[in-house]
Amino acid sequence: FYDIHHYPEHSRLYSRVLKRAIGIGVQTKWKGGAMGKDFGIPPEKIVYWPNGTDVERFDIPISTHEARAKLGVPQDKKIVLYTGSLQRWKGVCTLVQAAPILGRSVFVYVVGGEKRELENAQCPMPNDQSNIVFVRPRPWAEIPIWLKAADVLVLPNTGRMKVSQYYTSPMKLFEYMASGRPIVASDIPSIREVVDESMVLFATPDNPRSFADAIRQALANLGEAKRRIAHARQEVAQYTWEARAQRILSHLGLQF
Repeated sequence: FYDIHHYPEHSRLYSRVLKRAIGIGVQTKWKGGAMGKDFGIPPEKIVYWPNGTDVERFDIPISTHEARAKLGVPQDKKIVLYTGSLQRWKGVCTLVQAAPILGRSVFVYVVGGEKRELENAQCPMPNDQSNIVFVRPRPWAEIPIWLKAADVLVLPNTGRMKVSQYYTSPMKLFEYMASGRPIVASDIPSIREVVDESMVLFATPDNPRSFADAIRQALANLGEAKRRIAHARQEVAQYTWEARAQRILSHLGLQF
């Protein structure tokens, strides 16, 4: 059984492996269709099921105040947070460029890398970086506390690369959903497969102004934010690794 987390190049080696597999797992609908087109894999051999997370690890009973006290994060600022790597397709450059638009009362925290990584990737950094804080990669067990410390969580994937638009099923999206915080995300197919406007606020990918506007909306309308949070937490319950394993084994005629 071949569980594909990227997308294989069309080659003889991959063709042989894929055709001999008893089943193929894909995390996005695009990959399912492409497997038939590029490799001739029949639909009945394909299991579509997005990624997920350990939901209970991110739905922790800690207040925003307590989380910020543990992490040394300011109590008197609005905190917009991104967690994860700074690869170009993750779109963090867009969030950083949105920071000065948000103003100095809103702090943008990037947890998972250093500023020089964006600079090396030729990200045009804003002149005013006074409300941007970069935090080096943290232990995975600490990430739920960071999410609880935030007012808004951001998933700014680019719309300019296939890996972002079609290949990825971002695990941070499921972590965000489980954390019970408002989410602003890029409006791209890979994210739309999991969430809609009832769960997140969408922004135009690669558009700092659009992200700033969506973040402001999330901060300003707490009632609507709470409704989206509740729906996201309800939906994420199905996206567990156990549920994914059950789906694959069921497809193979086995029991978990």
